[in-house]
Amino acid sequence: MDWKEGFIRRVLAAVPAGSWRRRMEAELRDHLDSQCRALAEAGRTQDEARAEALRLMGEPEKLKKEYEAAWRRRPEAKLRGAAGWLGAVIVGGILLYAAFCITFLPLSIPMSVNGGLLRNGAFQFLAGNLTFWAPFAVAAAFLRLCTRNYRHRGVLISAGLLIIWTLGTAVLVMFVLGVGEYEQYGLLPSGWLDRLALFYRDMRHSNAPWITPGYHLMNLAGCGFLGWLFGRRPAGANRRQTA
Repeated sequence: MDWKEGFIRRVLAAVPAGSWRRRMEAELRDHLDSQCRALAEAGRTQDEARAEALRLMGEPEKLKKEYEAAWRRRPEAKLRGAAGWLGAVIVGGILLYAAFCITFLPLSIPMSVNGGLLRNGAFQFLAGNLTFWAPFAVAAAFLRLCTRNYRHRGVLISAGLLIIWTLGTAVLVMFVLGVGEYEQYGLLPSGWLDRLALFYRDMRHSNAPWITPGYHLMNLAGCGFLGWLFGRRPAGANRRQTA
C-alpha cells in the first residue's frame, strides 16, 4: 500500500464512497505529496520527509472526526441517511407483520371456536398485549440495528414504528371495509370517510374489535416506549453518528 493511502483511509473511514470522498482523497493526496517534496528539497531523506509530512497533517483520529462532521453537513449525507432509514422502516414493517402472523396464529384457534375465548376479557387483554409487544419489539430491534450510527436513534425508532403501525392499520381498515364488512348495515357508504365513521362508531365490530381508541392510545404509548428502550446507548459508548 502506498504510504499515503493508509493515512487517507484512516482519515476518511467514516465517509462513504462517492464524489465527495474522491475529492477529499485527491486533496489529501496532493497535500501530502507537496509536503513531502518541500521537506525533501529542504534536505530530508525520503523516509524522513514522508514521516514528517504525515506528522504535520495532524492526528488521524482528530481529522477523521472533522471530515465526518463535514460529511454529515452535506445534503447528500442527509439524503442518504433518510433513504437508509426509510429502507429500514420498510423491511422493519415486513418483519413486524410476519412476527404478528406468527404470534397471532396460535391465538386464532381458541378465538375461532364459537367466539370462545374472544369473549373473555382476560384473554383479550393477553392476546392484545402479546400481538403488540412481540411483533413491535422485533421491528424495534431491527431498527436499532439499522440506526446504530444515527443521531436521535430513539426518535427514529419511534417514528418508524408509528409509520409502520399507521400504514398497517389504514390498510387493514380499508381492506376490511372493502370486502363487504358493512353488509350488517344494509348499505354501502358513498365515500371512505363515511365508511370510516361507521367503522369507529360501532365498537362491537364483528371482525375487528381491537381497533378502538384505547388500542390506538396503547400503540402510541408503546411506540414511544420502545423507541426510548431500544434507542438508548450504553453509557460512555463512543459511537459514530452519521445522520
